[in-house]
Amino acid sequence: MAKRKIRAAIAALALESLSLRSHSMKVAVCLISTMGRL
Repeated sequence: MAKRKIRAAIAALALESLSLRSHSMKVAVCLISTMGRL
């Protein structure tokens, strides 16, 4: 489970680095929620 959280965090940081700001945060939340369900 820890590995999934780390991957989700990395994905979130990657999205934030794209300078999408608020939109990237929404996508990050969606990714984390989907990763948690998987």
